Amino acid sequence: MDIKNGTLKCVLFCALCFSVFFTSCEWVTIEPITPELPPPDVEISFSTDIQPIFTDKCVACHPSTAGLDLSEGNSWTSIQNGRINSTTPAESLIYTKPDPSGSHPVKYSTTEAALVLRWIEEGAKNN
Repeated sequence: MDIKNGTLKCVLFCALCFSVFFTSCEWVTIEPITPELPPPDVEISFSTDIQPIFTDKCVACHPSTAGLDLSEGNSWTSIQNGRINSTTPAESLIYTKPDPSGSHPVKYSTTEAALVLRWIEEGAKNN
Protein backbone atom coordinates (compact mmCIF):
# COMPACT_ATOMS: atom_id res chain seq x y z
CA MET A 1 0.00 0.00 0.00
CA ASP A 2 2.87 2.36 0.77
CA ILE A 3 4.36 1.90 -2.71
CA LYS A 4 1.07 2.87 -4.38
CA ASN A 5 0.72 5.83 -2.03
CA GLY A 6 4.31 6.95 -2.77
CA THR A 7 3.80 6.55 -6.52
CA LEU A 8 0.56 8.52 -6.35
CA LYS A 9 2.29 11.33 -4.43
CA CYS A 10 5.11 11.38 -6.98
CA VAL A 11 2.67 11.55 -9.91
CA LEU A 12 0.65 14.31 -8.22
CA PHE A 13 3.81 16.27 -7.41
CA CYS A 14 5.04 15.97 -11.01
CA ALA A 15 1.63 17.04 -12.33
CA LEU A 16 1.66 20.04 -9.99
CA CYS A 17 5.17 21.05 -11.08
CA PHE A 18 4.23 20.57 -14.72
CA SER A 19 1.12 22.74 -14.41
CA VAL A 20 2.93 25.48 -12.45
CA PHE A 21 5.72 25.52 -15.01
CA PHE A 22 3.44 25.87 -18.01
CA THR A 23 1.01 28.33 -16.46
CA SER A 24 3.89 30.62 -15.56
CA CYS A 25 5.12 30.77 -19.15
CA GLU A 26 4.44 33.98 -20.99
CA TRP A 27 4.10 34.17 -24.74
CA VAL A 28 5.58 37.25 -26.32
CA THR A 29 4.87 38.11 -29.90
CA ILE A 30 8.02 39.18 -31.67
CA GLU A 31 7.30 41.63 -34.43
CA PRO A 32 9.30 41.07 -37.61
CA ILE A 33 11.99 43.62 -38.31
CA THR A 34 10.89 45.91 -41.10
CA PRO A 35 13.88 47.08 -43.11
CA GLU A 36 14.36 50.81 -43.51
CA LEU A 37 14.54 51.44 -47.22
CA PRO A 38 14.40 54.59 -49.31
CA PRO A 39 10.92 55.42 -50.60
CA PRO A 40 9.81 53.36 -53.63
CA ASP A 41 10.22 56.35 -55.96
CA VAL A 42 13.92 56.69 -55.01
CA GLU A 43 16.18 54.42 -57.04
CA ILE A 44 18.76 52.32 -55.19
CA SER A 45 22.26 53.41 -56.16
CA PHE A 46 25.02 50.85 -56.60
CA SER A 47 27.78 53.26 -55.59
CA THR A 48 26.08 54.74 -52.51
CA ASP A 49 23.82 51.89 -51.32
CA ILE A 50 25.25 48.55 -52.50
CA GLN A 51 29.04 48.99 -52.72
CA PRO A 52 29.27 50.12 -49.05
CA ILE A 53 27.60 46.81 -48.08
CA PHE A 54 30.16 44.87 -50.13
CA THR A 55 33.01 46.92 -48.67
CA ASP A 56 31.80 46.37 -45.11
CA LYS A 57 30.76 42.72 -45.32
CA CYS A 58 32.43 41.09 -48.30
CA VAL A 59 35.79 42.55 -49.34
CA ALA A 60 37.72 40.88 -46.51
CA CYS A 61 37.13 37.50 -48.18
CA HIS A 62 36.48 38.70 -51.74
CA PRO A 63 39.33 41.15 -52.53
CA SER A 64 40.79 41.92 -55.96
CA THR A 65 42.94 38.77 -55.76
CA ALA A 66 39.92 36.47 -55.29
CA GLY A 67 37.77 34.84 -57.94
CA LEU A 68 34.85 37.04 -56.93
CA ASP A 69 36.21 40.57 -56.61
CA LEU A 70 33.86 42.76 -54.58
CA SER A 71 36.33 45.60 -54.11
CA GLU A 72 35.29 49.09 -55.10
CA GLY A 73 35.63 49.68 -58.82
CA ASN A 74 35.53 45.97 -59.69
CA SER A 75 32.50 44.54 -57.91
CA TRP A 76 29.77 45.45 -60.39
CA THR A 77 31.60 43.77 -63.28
CA SER A 78 32.49 40.79 -61.11
CA ILE A 79 28.89 40.02 -60.10
CA GLN A 80 27.53 40.23 -63.66
CA ASN A 81 28.87 36.75 -64.43
CA GLY A 82 26.03 34.52 -63.21
CA ARG A 83 25.49 36.10 -59.81
CA ILE A 84 22.49 38.22 -60.77
CA ASN A 85 19.24 36.62 -61.91
CA SER A 86 17.24 39.37 -63.59
CA THR A 87 14.32 37.00 -64.26
CA THR A 88 13.96 35.95 -60.62
CA PRO A 89 15.88 38.51 -58.52
CA ALA A 90 15.27 36.65 -55.25
CA GLU A 91 17.30 33.73 -56.67
CA SER A 92 20.37 35.87 -57.42
CA LEU A 93 23.49 34.45 -55.77
CA ILE A 94 24.64 37.89 -54.66
CA TYR A 95 21.38 38.05 -52.70
CA THR A 96 20.90 34.45 -51.52
CA LYS A 97 24.44 33.55 -50.40
CA PRO A 98 24.80 36.14 -47.60
CA ASP A 99 21.05 36.28 -46.88
CA PRO A 100 20.27 36.61 -43.13
CA SER A 101 18.76 33.12 -43.10
CA GLY A 102 21.44 31.58 -45.33
CA SER A 103 24.51 29.50 -44.49
CA HIS A 104 27.20 31.94 -45.67
CA PRO A 105 29.59 32.87 -42.82
CA VAL A 106 28.96 36.60 -43.26
CA LYS A 107 25.33 37.64 -43.55
CA TYR A 108 23.50 40.75 -44.67
CA SER A 109 21.35 42.51 -42.13
CA THR A 110 17.64 42.52 -42.95
CA THR A 111 17.94 46.05 -44.34
CA GLU A 112 21.03 45.22 -46.41
CA ALA A 113 19.35 42.14 -47.88
CA ALA A 114 16.28 44.21 -48.78
CA LEU A 115 18.48 46.87 -50.41
CA VAL A 116 20.36 44.31 -52.50
CA LEU A 117 17.14 42.61 -53.60
CA ARG A 118 15.48 45.90 -54.52
CA TRP A 119 18.58 47.00 -56.44
CA ILE A 120 18.44 43.76 -58.46
CA GLU A 121 14.68 44.19 -59.02
CA GLU A 122 15.39 47.70 -60.33
CA GLY A 123 17.76 46.27 -62.95
CA ALA A 124 21.07 46.01 -61.03
CA LYS A 125 22.35 49.21 -62.62
CA ASN A 126 25.92 50.44 -62.26
CA ASN A 127 24.85 53.84 -60.96
